[in-house]
Amino acid sequence: MRDAIPLPGGGAFALVDGVAVPVPRQASAERTAREAAEPLPLPPATSRRAGIAALHLTLGDATLVVPASLVWRIHGFDAPVPLPASPPGVLGVSLMDGTPVPVLALPGAQGWRDAILLLDLRHGGRRFALPAGRISALPSGGEEFAAWLQSDEAASLLAVTPLAPMETPAPPVPHRDLVVFSAGGRDVALPADAVVAVLPPLHPAPVPGGSVAAHRGEVLPVLDAGPRLGGAPTRLPAPMLRLATHPGRLLLVSSIAGVRRVPAEEVHSLTPGGLIAALARSGAAPLPVLSLAALGRPA
Repeated sequence: MRDAIPLPGGGAFALVDGVAVPVPRQASAERTAREAAEPLPLPPATSRRAGIAALHLTLGDATLVVPASLVWRIHGFDAPVPLPASPPGVLGVSLMDGTPVPVLALPGAQGWRDAILLLDLRHGGRRFALPAGRISALPSGGEEFAAWLQSDEAASLLAVTPLAPMETPAPPVPHRDLVVFSAGGRDVALPADAVVAVLPPLHPAPVPGGSVAAHRGEVLPVLDAGPRLGGAPTRLPAPMLRLATHPGRLLLVSSIAGVRRVPAEEVHSLTPGGLIAALARSGAAPLPVLSLAALGRPA
């Protein structure tokens, strides 16, 4: 799945070959185990994708460009129920998140034939939707639709739309991204900013005094996390983490679970200087968070 692009009212959509596709809430919040295991640079980017200023809607031969700032959510299409005595430009009402929302006709389109999406919009305290068969992102545009919203025609249509409830965005919760892995028979973690990259299972090359492996044109020393954590040597081949140290160093581990986002208040720091820098609440058992500095010291 491509990176989910969040919308201000909640939910998200992903661009697949330039087409906006609604993303289920659970899928946009959690990476799958397969995605988490892929060797990707860390930490992962979760910010909103830049450069999307407008959305281009098509329905049959009709097209419309809408400013992205008006978009609240993208829903799967639900055929609107006709609204008695409504203006010709109102197709009816569809339920969105349990709320009836008027669906306006896309200019030039014949009703909602071929529609598979509903674009949930908010303007001037009003909530309404537009049907679409396809939605794609644009770096600019939407000025004509924004101007139309100020017209008498738009005012007459929006008069039948309900007032959008005031929603105060929840304050951001400080968090810590942790790279979770197993070594020496236990699950542990490192701060995501302590890891530069994840390497697939390899056989490090033995050299006097240890072993080495190549990454991005460099030959780097390999540290086995198993014995460092009081366990047995790691069985080969095994994945490795490139640590954010200077000079570079690779950490040999048994397996990598992926990146886990934990509220900062649930990461409790320990006395500085030890191998375990903090304990994070994760499931039933505390998750030890290792110190990057202590990993680089002799055992």
